Amino acid sequence: MTALPVELLEHVFELSLPPTPPAIRQLTSSAVSPRPLACWSNWKERSATLRTLSLVCRRWRDWAQRELWRHCVLRDESDIRLLLEAGNAMGVAERRRRGFVTETVRLGGAENGRPLSGKDLGAVLRLLQADEVDEGEGIKEVWLVTMRGVDLREIRHLNDLRTLFCNEITLSVSTGSPQTPVCHPPLRLPRLRSVTLQLVDIDPSLRTIMFENHRFPALEILDFDNFEALTQCFDGNPDAMPKLKAINPARDTQAEYFAALQKDEWDDADSVGSAYDTYIPSRPLTLADLPPPPPAFPLPSLPSSSSAAPPPAPLYPPGYGWPPPLSSAPYPPADVPLWPPGYIPTPSPDGLLTIWMSDDFLKYLPYFAPSLPNDLVKLTLNFSIDDVEREHFEEFLSNEDFLRILAPEQSSSTRSTQSPTGVTHIHLNDPHFLIDLTKRWPDLSMIFFATMKVRGMTFTQGPQPEDADRDDEVEMNGVEATMNLDFLLDAERVIRRQKEEEVRAERVARLV
Repeated sequence: MTALPVELLEHVFELSLPPTPPAIRQLTSSAVSPRPLACWSNWKERSATLRTLSLVCRRWRDWAQRELWRHCVLRDESDIRLLLEAGNAMGVAERRRRGFVTETVRLGGAENGRPLSGKDLGAVLRLLQADEVDEGEGIKEVWLVTMRGVDLREIRHLNDLRTLFCNEITLSVSTGSPQTPVCHPPLRLPRLRSVTLQLVDIDPSLRTIMFENHRFPALEILDFDNFEALTQCFDGNPDAMPKLKAINPARDTQAEYFAALQKDEWDDADSVGSAYDTYIPSRPLTLADLPPPPPAFPLPSLPSSSSAAPPPAPLYPPGYGWPPPLSSAPYPPADVPLWPPGYIPTPSPDGLLTIWMSDDFLKYLPYFAPSLPNDLVKLTLNFSIDDVEREHFEEFLSNEDFLRILAPEQSSSTRSTQSPTGVTHIHLNDPHFLIDLTKRWPDLSMIFFATMKVRGMTFTQGPQPEDADRDDEVEMNGVEATMNLDFLLDAERVIRRQKEEEVRAERVARLV
């Protein structure tokens, strides 16, 4: 074995490591080394294998130690203490000389369920990446699970970070830490691409916004279940996220937020202004008739009066940096347009591609619909028929702004000559959605199917087809098994397909 080439020997070692669950592998940043990584599901077996290899000889030990440092899983205080002791004893210079580079860090998720204190978060991250580094040479993923006392400002120096995943953590700052506003902060996290904030609580003593007045130029995927947590972490300003492509919004998200997601082609920002600052929600819309269906689909007539629910009241009191509550914004006169005169929002290559809609989103659709971007290509209905009222689903099917974002009506000639634009696919997370819809409201099911046919759209329900075909021999367990990763996986697929379509379109353009 010692006579084998280094490359072949390392490949054999990689094959000896336990595989990563497919879902985690698909969510891993493309910048991470293409070899099995450590996660909560495999960290015990992986670390045991690497420690065994390190005992054979010095050549094997060097490779095994590099892999132990490459992916760190720290579940409790004892893991953190051992890492800090080993790192401080070795020193920064020695770790660099031996090629120890950390790419992913996972903290928390103890087997006994006890929350991990975040007091050592800064020390751990500074040990694993002391300073800002060149692209591709720093920590690329940070996963924080079941932790208390987390100060996210400790990740500011991770300039190569691509993924931040927070689940069941409490935000706070240490006693005596400054909580003053920062008006013009330097650019941090320039490569951050995906952010997940699930079950994030906020300590009552926390007054500062972690990344106030900050811009995230590379952020594409945003998943949050609490708008207050998003605001407390990242100021909740969509103008600071110009590349956002996929969003799973919280139930308490304000309509103004979606207005700012509209991408436009105005070069003079001062003449247009920030939609986040100037948007005033439009009045509820009346029901609009559906486009004429094919002859084989006779449709029942719809009532002419709107049954929109009143605007949602904020679940949390507005704090520093929050948009004005929807309930306090006056409705504009009927003749006041939402956008500047003569301006029609046009799709942007950096526009929002997919959004997940909850039953609350559907309930207040008339207040959100005018703000839905034109760039969308896919909608996911994340609710069951039992969760909604008939009047709200009826409003959903006939709302003129909902119809605006769908693919345009297609004839037999346009289907073959034009590339599809607008929403071309709707996914129903509930596998019994269509059956329940047909049983409960057969007339609305006819409208739904007719709309899909007229617009040339497709739909699926239940597990995503890609998930059904995925190799599940390597299962997730423990911490990962409790995570809701469906949106992240779907967002990655939508973005990947859109990029493939853009590449295909460029090739066709060159041939023409």
